[in-house]
Amino acid sequence: MILAKALKKKNQLAGEIRRLETLITNENVKTGTNVSHFNVDGLYVALELTHAALWEYKAAIARANVPIALQMAKQSELKAQIAFLRGLDVHEGLEPPTVSFRGTTGEPVLYKATLTKRFVEDKVVSLEKEIEKIQDELDAFNATTSVE
Repeated sequence: MILAKALKKKNQLAGEIRRLETLITNENVKTGTNVSHFNVDGLYVALELTHAALWEYKAAIARANVPIALQMAKQSELKAQIAFLRGLDVHEGLEPPTVSFRGTTGEPVLYKATLTKRFVEDKVVSLEKEIEKIQDELDAFNATTSVE
């Protein structure tokens, strides 16, 4: 099986696990004369089997990904860098004193960012381009690599 198909199957199995867990959660306990419309014991067996299939796919995918593990790790870290930069406070300028019903309090405050908004925006664009390049490499790898 090609890695891309194995990844798709892994995602399908994960979705099936979520579906089964939701059904079991909703149908496990009923009150009074209410009865479940599902065989919860059977659903739980299906859940266990689906988990087993999922970890087999995950292990096979991990083995197949060894040659490109560095690129995958790099991509993950670049995404983390972007998340950090997007959350960074970059505001600058003069903030006036606080005004309330009691009058003005405090002094104006001048804010100066070391890593400016322009720097952060440019860096994010650069990192996104690098991520896109890595993703293209991963897509090519996934389309041509077999999973055992």
